[in-house]
Formats: sequence, C-alpha cells, structure tokens
Amino acid sequence: GFFLSLSLSIVIYFIYLAPIFLFDTITDPAAFVANNVFMICTFVLVLTWRVLSQKSMINELSHQYDLMQDKQKLEVLLKELHKSEQWHRSLFDSATDGIIVLDRNGTILKANDNACVMHGYSRAELLGAHITLLENDHQREKMAERMLRILAGETLFFETTHKKKNGSPLHLEISSKAIAIDDEQMAVARGAAT
Repeated sequence: GFFLSLSLSIVIYFIYLAPIFLFDTITDPAAFVANNVFMICTFVLVLTWRVLSQKSMINELSHQYDLMQDKQKLEVLLKELHKSEQWHRSLFDSATDGIIVLDRNGTILKANDNACVMHGYSRAELLGAHITLLENDHQREKMAERMLRILAGETLFFETTHKKKNGSPLHLEISSKAIAIDDEQMAVARGAAT
C-alpha cells in the first residue's frame, strides 16, 4: 500500500544520507541540496504515480467485476428466456388444434405443425402469406368483418371452410381472439377439423 511505499522511500533516502553525514563532508551545499531536492521530487513523483495507478487499477478491476456480474446475470436471463421460448414453442407446436397467428392485415406470422398438416402446406409456404390463401372466395367479406371484431377485442367462435393446398375443402371450428405483442394487435385463430 501507500504507507509501505512511503516507508520504503524514507528508508532508502536515509540509507543514501547516512554515509554522507557519517563519512563525508559536504563541500558544495548547493549541489547537495539540489541532489536531495531531486531525490525527494523523484520519490514524490513515484509515490504519486503509484497511488494513481493503484486507484486506476482498482477502478478497472471494479468495472471488470461489475461487467462479469452483469454478464452472469445476462447469461442466466438468456437461459431462462431460451427455456421459456422452448416451452412456449413446444406448447404451440404440439397443440392438437391448428393455430395460426395473423397480423392486423391478415398476413400469417406463425402457424403450428398441425395447422400446416391440416391445410397441406409447409410452414415456409404459410408464413408471410395472406389468410385469403386458405379462405374460400365467398367467405372473404366475412373474414374481413371477423378480423375487425377480433382486433376490437371480441372473442369469436365460428365455423368456416378453408381450402387445402390440393383444393379440397377443410371444415373447421375456429376460436379466435386478439393478443398484443410489443403493443401490436394480432389475431390468434385456433381451429379444429369437424
């Protein structure tokens, strides 16, 4: 620490002075004083540098410790988030009903495995497509009206007929409601084949 360094500096200074006072005579007092001032200034500079570098090192170590603590907290949060995401994805994909999430314009944002199988499309074909891909032409007006009601907060239960990729009809019982994710309203439709 500082006091140990100061003590060592004083000891070194007296080791330098002791032989001069015991065995020598000072013939040039101005040079002697100048040399002593130089040595004292050197010790003061070295001690000041040591104190400042020690404080800097302590600050740096403190910042590194804080960063390490924050990194560990972030890793724990990321693990929990990953676990939560796996949990929700598992529930979403393993649902026995087909589940489709639509944005407010009717674009399909998510579709679970069962929705893909029921309609005969791959997930890549459904994601980004408009819901009209699955709706029969004569039901599009009803679909637009239902979407407005759902986004207004109403939970709807209805029967409808979708068309599969091969063109055959798919009769469904749908329950649908709005959800908000990042302040954006979306519609979740859960359908079971009848």
